[in-house]
Amino acid sequence: MKTHVSLMIIILAFAGVESGHGQSMMRMYRYTYSIAGFFQSSHSSADMDQGSGGVRIGGETEREVLQFSTRNGFFVLRHLAIGGEFAWEHRSESYQPDPNPVNFRSRDYANRLFVGPWARWYIPASMRWYTALELSIGYVRQNEENEESTSVYVLPKTTSTGNGVGINAGLGMGYLLSRGMVLDLTARYGAGWLDGAVRVPGNPDRDLQWDYGELHFLLGLQLLI
Repeated sequence: MKTHVSLMIIILAFAGVESGHGQSMMRMYRYTYSIAGFFQSSHSSADMDQGSGGVRIGGETEREVLQFSTRNGFFVLRHLAIGGEFAWEHRSESYQPDPNPVNFRSRDYANRLFVGPWARWYIPASMRWYTALELSIGYVRQNEENEESTSVYVLPKTTSTGNGVGINAGLGMGYLLSRGMVLDLTARYGAGWLDGAVRVPGNPDRDLQWDYGELHFLLGLQLLI
């Protein structure tokens, strides 16, 4: 988290050194199209001894996150683009305790869809560099599945579904590779407020309130026309 905060401070500082040479950078563009994504794969382990009786508790966790976003719009002002965003995210996580005499395993899978209006304010810093502030607000749908099993049983799959409103606020930094092609990195904070249900086969559905808040990064290409 300290690394994320430091990077955002650097981006803000970079925005503060905007020069007059960059004021004309956006003069020839009418539309913007972008595609960006993020992938993370991690493996973590924990090991803890309890008291002097030699009782050890631990486990291993594997996690993958894949994000995709396309943000497209047109320039209503020289530095302001307004349009829409479509974003999709997939998360998977598995956990195994250690020791594990019964071969217990837990798996979680989650998918999130975001669709909504998007706006971005470009801040030229030179003829090739810019920073940007962006905001999108829209509809969010999230699905999650959980499976637990051992060598002697498999629990019914638990399914959670929620719908609601989400918001993404970000700081971007871009470099023009050519007249209309940009390499763009955006640090974003996303939050959502969802209502839904938890379903377990053979049991009544349970109401669900699902709130989230997270910081993530998107790296991709942007086409300015």
